[in-house]
Amino acid sequence: MITIKKLSTEEEKENLNLMLKHYDMKEDINKNDIIHIMLDNGEIIGATKISSYNSIEELIYIIIREDKRGEDLGDGLLRGAFNYCLNKGIKNIYYFNESKYLLKKGFVEAKKTLDMKNHIPKDSFLVCNIENLFSKSCRSKRSE
Repeated sequence: MITIKKLSTEEEKENLNLMLKHYDMKEDINKNDIIHIMLDNGEIIGATKISSYNSIEELIYIIIREDKRGEDLGDGLLRGAFNYCLNKGIKNIYYFNESKYLLKKGFVEAKKTLDMKNHIPKDSFLVCNIENLFSKSCRSKRSE
């Protein structure tokens, strides 16, 4: 059974780091980070990290283990993490790199405006309005 939950224990953090090590990544958690993990029968198969700073919530990564890709599990993981954010009053998630995957999942290209000058680190970026994301249906191909 697939479940999505907020990272909460040291054991989960250790298991997440084991998965991330395969992709030359390491998890360093700050108090403003929102990390969700996707579990398949208790085993971590995916994770997403959102960091908050200067009133900006930035998607740092979304990763699905290679042997679980192609089932649109990332869509469910994004929705789980973004539902948590929406319940915390967060309306927009930013991503400061290019990503065709995120563009397919509801992010749109945006340009910095004058009122964003001190908060956004790049002139162009991707942004997802969470409420708009939830107006679209979930796309998981996995059948239970």
